Amino acid sequence: MGVQSPNLMRNKKTCRAIGIPTIDLSMDRTLVSQLIIRACEEHGFFKLTNHGVSSQIISRIEEVSYDFFAKPGFQKQQAGPLTPFGYGCKSIGFHGDKGELEYLLLDANPASSIPQRTKAISNDPEKFSCVVDDYVQAVRDLTCDILHLVAEGLGLADKSTFSRLIDDVESDSVFRVNHYPPMDQNQKVLNPISKFQMHDTNLPNNATPSRVGFGEHSDPQILTILRSNDVGGLQICSRDGLWVSVPPNPSEFCVLVGDAFQALTNDRFKGVRHRVMANSNKPRLSMMYFGAPSLNAMVSPLPQMVSSNSPTLYKPFTWGEFKKAAFSLRLAGRRLDQFKSSQLRCLNLASGDITNEGLIEMVQKPPLLDELHLYCINISKKDIKAIGHSCPHLKTFRLNYKGNRDVYLGCDENALATEKTMPGLRHLQLFGNRVTRDGLLAIIDNCPHLESLDIQNCFQATNLRPDLVRRLSQQIRLATGQAYMASLMLLLEALVRGQHDIAMECDPAEKYRESLQGNIEAGIRYTVYNCARGSSSAEKEMHTWKIAQICIWP
Repeated sequence: MGVQSPNLMRNKKTCRAIGIPTIDLSMDRTLVSQLIIRACEEHGFFKLTNHGVSSQIISRIEEVSYDFFAKPGFQKQQAGPLTPFGYGCKSIGFHGDKGELEYLLLDANPASSIPQRTKAISNDPEKFSCVVDDYVQAVRDLTCDILHLVAEGLGLADKSTFSRLIDDVESDSVFRVNHYPPMDQNQKVLNPISKFQMHDTNLPNNATPSRVGFGEHSDPQILTILRSNDVGGLQICSRDGLWVSVPPNPSEFCVLVGDAFQALTNDRFKGVRHRVMANSNKPRLSMMYFGAPSLNAMVSPLPQMVSSNSPTLYKPFTWGEFKKAAFSLRLAGRRLDQFKSSQLRCLNLASGDITNEGLIEMVQKPPLLDELHLYCINISKKDIKAIGHSCPHLKTFRLNYKGNRDVYLGCDENALATEKTMPGLRHLQLFGNRVTRDGLLAIIDNCPHLESLDIQNCFQATNLRPDLVRRLSQQIRLATGQAYMASLMLLLEALVRGQHDIAMECDPAEKYRESLQGNIEAGIRYTVYNCARGSSSAEKEMHTWKIAQICIWP
């Protein structure tokens, strides 16, 4: 049975205990899958026991690592500088971040061995390469197994959805060994802080300053498999922003969710922010396998992670693009912020100077856009198609331009492009458009959810047959459960055509007599009165109403 680890994390500020999720990989696979999902959702972190990596493989990698870091400084420097692999000391990244550590960074690509600079790293390069290869292969297999379990727990049909990114022969995975030298006890109490030391300033007044060995950050990759010796120092940031210490256990692995995994799951999993304190009088040795996709691999939220209640939070990016962005920031930078998808839902543009290319670029950036209003902008059918494809959630589209009374200039290009690429529209306004009766028919036929259709100043569409008028009224009534919106539009048609006798399928005389007073963009004010039920038996049976008179004044 899976239970929370009895080990507890205590935050130095609140002293409240927090249980660390610890999962036994030898338990029932379905249960393990559920526990991993829960840990990734709630903490972005968990510890793993009975992981299947042999103690012999672990002890051998630990032995060759200690051998290297025990060398004199000038010999270790021969394995550097980082280009991008090799030896590093205190410097972290390229923007001035420092830490109280030294480290080795090695390629962990499945298709490669570890030949880089092994002669400078070890007196027995072949042995070193074999030892590292064995360890990397073991933790890579473990990573893929965890990712298979995650896919099962999320109900994905393809269980290798995540693991294939790591198994790719061009995977950009890396292996890192960090060595934190023991703290000088005399310096801890008496000596001034060295220029390279970082200290946690968020401490009570009576607390001993804490030396930060590796500053706050999240890992950019998909998943990190971390193993350390018996010296503590690792801290993770809880969801409420408090630092909590992770007790060391050399027989366990720590698993950390990375930024790329957060993006793939659309924030269902959160990359855990963590750091390492270097306050021990014993050396700390930790080894991290960072599982990453290939540089050309596309990273974006899985379709299964996106819904109307959980819209896409990140725009697609390649791992190479994300890696470049990560290296452009300081260690503590929040890299995913640069790739967040716009949450804009309504966009209004009013200018004759916006180019078609600029317009398309604007509407492509907010994928959640559901309202688009364009005023005095010339737009082609190609542009409308691009808008429809770029804005799949679009529900309201208003295209307003000055009307043209030349009946010979009717054109249905915009209407046909709209009905083909925006079938989910509920509100459409084509003010001053050259749409004709045929274009309106196409819209009615292919936009079944339409609730309102505004065709003010569409002078080429005014010669509507009564059957089309009734059909439009009926369809909109069915979509909304109310017919008065259709009646308003029929009234507008009467105004444009000067027709003062038109049948409606709802009663504007009673409930809507005063609400049918107002202003339209053409500048005409109108009202309706003297409405009466149709006189013929057929009209009475249909419950139609006759507008006996329309009063129009400037």
